[in-house]
Amino acid sequence: VQDVLNSRMVADPLHLLECCMVSDGGGAVVIASPEVARNCKKKPVWIIGSGEATKYSENGNDITVSAAAQSGPPAFAEAGITPAEIDIAMIYDSFTITVLVMLEDLGFCKKGEGGPFVAGERLHFKSPLKPVINTDGGGLSSNHPGMRGLFLLLEATRQLRGESTSQVDGAKLAVAHGNGGMLATSHTGGTIILARD
Repeated sequence: VQDVLNSRMVADPLHLLECCMVSDGGGAVVIASPEVARNCKKKPVWIIGSGEATKYSENGNDITVSAAAQSGPPAFAEAGITPAEIDIAMIYDSFTITVLVMLEDLGFCKKGEGGPFVAGERLHFKSPLKPVINTDGGGLSSNHPGMRGLFLLLEATRQLRGESTSQVDGAKLAVAHGNGGMLATSHTGGTIILARD
């Protein structure tokens, strides 16, 4: 914590170590029908809910409300679950504030309670609290090759298959949420709920 707070201020209140550094990388996801997926060598992970939204700039825009407030509810409704049931939450983290805003907007905690919510060790894969957040370290600690959303799906899938290098025991449900654009302007949100058999 002190390393972060002692790093230089970039845009008040964000310090250098609260901002992602863009890096190289790439990934791929294969989506197949249940008939095909059941016959694959790897254990399938199922998409059980999804939602997407675009939030537009407006006069008096509140930058603490993101498109996740619109994309999350239909994803959870389609999945037939609540945020309280999620084991793994892979949340896009271009900046530390992004994670807090998304967690609040997805319904994991109330507005203004994101800080205390993550303070209880949820950012460590061995946390007894659920959901465990960004088990691969997120963009702030792992990688951020421009469009990081794909890596959220990859790590959520690894977790549900039991293949992660920072495995959470017994993970059955995961959410991957990404956003594009800037919170203070027009931006998008995509929420995917995944489950294992």
